[in-house]
Amino acid sequence: MSRWNALPIAAILSLAAAMPAAAASRFYCAIDDAALKLSLESNFTDGSGRRLNHFRGKLRIKGDKVPGLFQDLTLNTPMLTQTWVDEKSLRLRFYYVTERQFPYAAIDMIVNTEVVPGETARFQGKYYIAAEAVDPKSEKTEEVIRTQGQVGCEYK
Repeated sequence: MSRWNALPIAAILSLAAAMPAAAASRFYCAIDDAALKLSLESNFTDGSGRRLNHFRGKLRIKGDKVPGLFQDLTLNTPMLTQTWVDEKSLRLRFYYVTERQFPYAAIDMIVNTEVVPGETARFQGKYYIAAEAVDPKSEKTEEVIRTQGQVGCEYK
C-alpha cells in the first residue's frame, strides 16, 4: 500500500478514535462505597440529540436501619427526570416516590460527571443522594440518607 493510500485510512481511524462518545451506543456508571452500591446503564437513541432510552439500574443503600425498598431498588426510565449528555459531561437526575403504598418513601439522586482529562469515553464526578421514608411504627418521616460521593461512568 502506498503512503498516499494509507493517509485517508489513518485519518479516518484517528477521527473515529477521537469521537467515541458520538459513536457510543450506551453508557454505564457504577458506585460501591460505604453509603451505597449503584449500577446504571442506558442506551442512546439513534439520530440527533443523544437521548437516552431503556434506562435501568440497581440501587442498594447500605446500613442497618435502611427500609427494605432501598435495599434493592430497581431503577427505570420513568424515574429519570433530567439528563445532559455530550462529549464533555454526563449528568443524570432520578427521582422516585412510592405511590399509594405504605410506608411512604422517596429518593432523589444526581449524578454529575465530567470527561477524564486525556480520555474520551471515561467520566468521573460526584453523586448526591437524599432519601426519606415513613417509619411504620411512629408514622414519622425520617431521613434515610443524605450524602455525596464519587462516581465513575463510561461510554461503551
